Amino acid sequence: LTRRGIPSEKVRVVPTPLSDSGYTPGDSNMGRQLAGADRFVLYVGRLHREKGVAHLLDAFVRLPANAHLVFAGPDGGMLADLRQRTEALHLSERVRFLGPVAEDEKRALLAASACLALPSFHEAQGLTILEAWAQSRPVIATRVGALAELVVDGKNGLLVPYGDVRGLAKALVRLWNNEDAGQRMGRQGRLAAEGYRLDRLAPEL
Repeated sequence: LTRRGIPSEKVRVVPTPLSDSGYTPGDSNMGRQLAGADRFVLYVGRLHREKGVAHLLDAFVRLPANAHLVFAGPDGGMLADLRQRTEALHLSERVRFLGPVAEDEKRALLAASACLALPSFHEAQGLTILEAWAQSRPVIATRVGALAELVVDGKNGLLVPYGDVRGLAKALVRLWNNEDAGQRMGRQGRLAAEGYRLDRLAPEL
């Protein structure tokens, strides 16, 4: 807005709040059942090219053989390509496509996940980041749009450049191999998520 000539003193950003239900603890047992794995990397959102889902799949190849990847969300035009790529990489036993999930299922998946990965080309805010933090989970996001303002690299998650598959893989391996660091970032994320409750943001709006 300021680049378009609007004085900065006239600009105020009020983020989208996370609903109270988003802070309800997810059922980790349900999440593991849905994922078909005890520990897994999670993506939540549309399966669309601009979401970087193909990059996530390519980066996931570099994780240990005991790692699993779960995609939860509607097809945005990439599902067929992702399935084909999964088979070509011989990852069919380790990658699961759940399609759209209910809110309680999403919370369950987040609560059980090792981390949330959101390698998008652009995000206006990235509400899924808040949903993961509300479940005390760390996040891996791209350094684009509001994601670069939400996530504090190394504190409540990790930031990587968009399209940097090697960097994304490195971040995934870092959290997969260091559960203590993931737990610590998740706790910091939970603290950050408290600032996005409706009763705190509504007065600002």
